[in-house]
Amino acid sequence: MTASKSQMKRLIDLNQAMYSRMFNSWMIGMGSWGWSQDQTNDYYKEWLDRAQMATAENVKAMQNAFAQIKDSQLKLYSTITDSVGAAVAESDMPDIDYITSLTRMVNDLTAQTVTSFSSLSSKAANTATELSAKAVKI
Repeated sequence: MTASKSQMKRLIDLNQAMYSRMFNSWMIGMGSWGWSQDQTNDYYKEWLDRAQMATAENVKAMQNAFAQIKDSQLKLYSTITDSVGAAVAESDMPDIDYITSLTRMVNDLTAQTVTSFSSLSSKAANTATELSAKAVKI
């Protein structure tokens, strides 16, 4: 029985060695998986940090661009105001009473034209009626 006990012990030792090696290979595989997860996490953290930096830089660039646009618009407005002011100051502008009387005359002429057109339209309608009545008689 000692031979069978020694064989049994040998089989148990082999079995334990096999499970130990299998466990070690699993541990190596899990370590590799954990390492790849860490690498992936580090990559995404770096990517997010870069994206945040880029966003902050873009915001600053846009603020600078808008500030330059605002300054340019103010300078343009000032230039146009000065130019128009200088042009108006040097031109002979009629006074407001002259413009008011001119507007009144234009309105009066428009009213006369409308009245004349209305009377012409009614005369033309009467003439057309008379002509059609004469045409019927013939």
